[in-house]
Amino acid sequence: MRKYFWEIDTDKYKNYNIIIDIDGTLCAEGESLIGEREKRAVNLLKKNNLIYIFSNNPDKIRSRDIADQVECKYLEAPHKKPCKKIINYLPKSNQPILIIGDKFLTDIIFARRIKADYILVESLRSDNDRFLVRIFNFVDDFIVKVMK
Repeated sequence: MRKYFWEIDTDKYKNYNIIIDIDGTLCAEGESLIGEREKRAVNLLKKNNLIYIFSNNPDKIRSRDIADQVECKYLEAPHKKPCKKIINYLPKSNQPILIIGDKFLTDIIFARRIKADYILVESLRSDNDRFLVRIFNFVDDFIVKVMK
């Protein structure tokens, strides 16, 4: 059973470059404010890791604002997950990479393509989610269930 982002055991992860997804992971799709539970989890991860915020959402101003809310670096790349080229925009490091996200089809496939560790978290959803987002979530959830 998947856990929400704020429920992960942050003590297990040390000395990683962590890329955290926004929509569905830190907040519901399209929302602009990060909750206190999510902020607390990010702060715990920041104690022992370098954190980068990245989103496929085209609203880069919103993505930067969310990265600012959790006082983390915004990873800017002209590519979308699961494109492997995204890691070229990370500073060079010998630390392993950990991807935290809520979508198998983007976050986890990206992690597998770059041979990174990953955590698939339960998706944060809203009654205001767009129809296409709901369909994508349904398909993604179905794929995760089939793969178990």
